[in-house]
Parts: sequence; C-alpha cells; structure tokens
Amino acid sequence: MQLCLIRHAIAVERGTAGYVDDRVRPLTPEGRKRMREAALGLKGVVSLDAIATSPVLRARQTAEILEDLYKVRVQTWDSLGNGSHHEVLTSCAATSLDALALVGHEPWMSELLSVLLTGDATLMSSVFRKGAAALVSTYGPPAPGNGTLEWLIQPGALRSWPRKPNAPVGRPAKASGPLRSAVAAARFRRVRHPVPPDSSDEFSGCPS
Repeated sequence: MQLCLIRHAIAVERGTAGYVDDRVRPLTPEGRKRMREAALGLKGVVSLDAIATSPVLRARQTAEILEDLYKVRVQTWDSLGNGSHHEVLTSCAATSLDALALVGHEPWMSELLSVLLTGDATLMSSVFRKGAAALVSTYGPPAPGNGTLEWLIQPGALRSWPRKPNAPVGRPAKASGPLRSAVAAARFRRVRHPVPPDSSDEFSGCPS
C-alpha cells in the first residue's frame, strides 16, 4: 500500500483576531493558490484512490483542493486531527486501497512518518513545510515499522513540476527537472533530533 502524508496548506496565523478557536482557522488566499500549484505537481508523481483528512478546517480545505484535482472521495478521520497514529494505521488497513492520501498537521505528520518507518513516533524528525508531501510504501497492511520512504518533497519543489496539460497521470509518474532532483535528494533522508529550528514554534501543544 502507498500512503501519501500531506501537511495542510498555509492558513490564517494562530492568534489572528476573529479566530479564537484554532480549529476554524481557514486557508489564506495565497495558501489556496500555492496548494493548487503543489497539487498539480503531486499528481505528476503519485495517483490516489482516496483522501483521508483531519476534521480541522484548514486540513479539510486542503483535502478539497486535492479532491477537485484527483476526483476521488474524501473521508474525515478524527484520528488525523488528534495524533492517534495507531488508529490512523488501523483505519488505513481497513480501506484495502492501493494508494491513500492522509492530510493533517504538524507535529503529527512527522510523528506518523516516524511510526511508519521506525515503529516509534520519537525516533525520527522531519521537515514538513505547509503543503509538503511524503510517500511511504508498506509491505502488506500499514503497521508500525513496516514502511519504506519513497520520497519527501517540500511544496516549492512540487510547485515547480512542469505543466503538461494533456499528460496522462500514472502510478506514479516519472519526475523530471527540479522535482526529479528533489525526489532524488529525499531518498532516503532521516533527520534525527533536535526538531528543526524553523518548525520549533509549531510544537507548542497545538497542531499546526
């Protein structure tokens, strides 16, 4: 099975007036635009059978952008919005799909990636910028430690994917140009603790 872990796109900053409830912060117009561009690049390197998303608004809006492009169904999983990694994997296994996208938040996307690759949420940390994606292949049903990282691509590289309007979408397509370089650089990058400095403000107890 292939699992594509995707962090939600750029949203209204935490603490912005009018958004007391962190769960209802929406994507910004620029965040939507960048995510649409990144989604086009993503479609060039992986195809999806379905999308599962956190119920938090900014994640659901990111999933809607993917849904519009991929034309697949979207499911809402509470486990993607509360960091219940083992519940996420149980739900993935129950789908019997070949390729599933999981849209969520930091630090939980990095933790879930660590669970899939090492069996432990604390053994590995990763840089997951907003709109980044990581593809993991599992041997049989997804379970802790049975995943292999195919790539982790930051959103800027996804947005650089060449636009070919009539190009077929396969499983997965062959990357080229800047995106090909990004894929090559990401195989296989394990980043140990400490947490990357540019993400330190996002690990304050609230999902980002």
